[in-house]
Amino acid sequence: MSVEEDNEEYFAAMKQMFQSDGWQYFIDDLRENVHIINDLQSVSDEKDLFHKKGKLDTIGLILNFPETIKRAEEDLDESPQ
Repeated sequence: MSVEEDNEEYFAAMKQMFQSDGWQYFIDDLRENVHIINDLQSVSDEKDLFHKKGKLDTIGLILNFPETIKRAEEDLDESPQ
């Protein structure tokens, strides 16, 4: 299998995953958790604050993953072969 075929298969699988019910449930759960994690009243110390920041950073990466994949595919399509 060529690199181009691998890339096509990868992007097709990602698109299929993003359209699945399971992905939508996962994203909905993350969005719900953001509100809980964003509550700074429960922060007990600096370590806890940075732990929550790390969680929010990770959730942000996941929530933006479909757009990241879309841009990666567009960049690949625009690059000379």
